[in-house]
Amino acid sequence: MSSIQTFFLFLFAFSGLGFVVWLVVVARLMSTSLVEIEERLDDQKVFSLNIFLAVQGVLQYGTVFMSNRHAKRFGLFEKRELIDAKTQKTYKLMLVSFLLLMCGLFSSALIEY
Repeated sequence: MSSIQTFFLFLFAFSGLGFVVWLVVVARLMSTSLVEIEERLDDQKVFSLNIFLAVQGVLQYGTVFMSNRHAKRFGLFEKRELIDAKTQKTYKLMLVSFLLLMCGLFSSALIEY
């Protein structure tokens, strides 16, 4: 096995393991701050009933906190100030880490073919 193949195998394993850890963090957020954010921003509606919907919620709110354009698109531009800065940073970090993990996972899998 060449060194480039070893590198991409390591990248694939790291990204896969990182995604599992990311899902555990989403489960933790689902039980703590995600319900609070949904209640404040979406008028007392709770959508994160299972882990799949919680993943979608974490990515959506990360996008809302990161981008003014998306916040206006979802109608949450003024409401997002109701959430404290630390929680907003957490969701931004979750969005960026998800994107990096998926780029690593798919690029390492596609490079072999």
